[in-house]
Amino acid sequence: MKVAKLYAQVWYDVVNGTGPAVNLDKYRSELESFGDLFRESELLVKVFNSPNVSDLEKESVLTVFSQKLGLSPLSSRFLMMLVKKNRIKFLGTILKEIETIQVDRSGGLSGELISAVPLSLETQEKVTHALSKKLNKKVTLKIRVDSSLIAGIRVTVAGITYDSSIQNKLEKLVNYFH
Repeated sequence: MKVAKLYAQVWYDVVNGTGPAVNLDKYRSELESFGDLFRESELLVKVFNSPNVSDLEKESVLTVFSQKLGLSPLSSRFLMMLVKKNRIKFLGTILKEIETIQVDRSGGLSGELISAVPLSLETQEKVTHALSKKLNKKVTLKIRVDSSLIAGIRVTVAGITYDSSIQNKLEKLVNYFH
């Protein structure tokens, strides 16, 4: 999503421009803590998405939660901008884009692992480690489940897809007989 990528890039540039030895993970963690709260609270989602709640009321709610979570002024201002621009609903996607930018800027690679069923943390780490070793770079994967794969996994890193799903094998078989 272009909007999320744009806001992620703005966040990265602003945080990175605050001075040497800036702790990007600290600021990202602050946004993630608010994002977790936002995602888990139906009431909070309704407040920020409701046209019946004024911008001033939304800003007041955000200020209270920023203080309770101990967010830095920089994180609070960024969230306030998202609220004012009615983009707070994209916070989860923005956070994923921020992580991608951080990995890319640190010389690593980001990608996506799609599995037919949820994978254990151990399996996720094994796949990530194997790819990092094969590509000689730190690999960070976004994990998602897609039951249409039937079984197996599909991993895409740096534009290359490794597909060991049953869906892919069936498609190859169908193409072979046509």
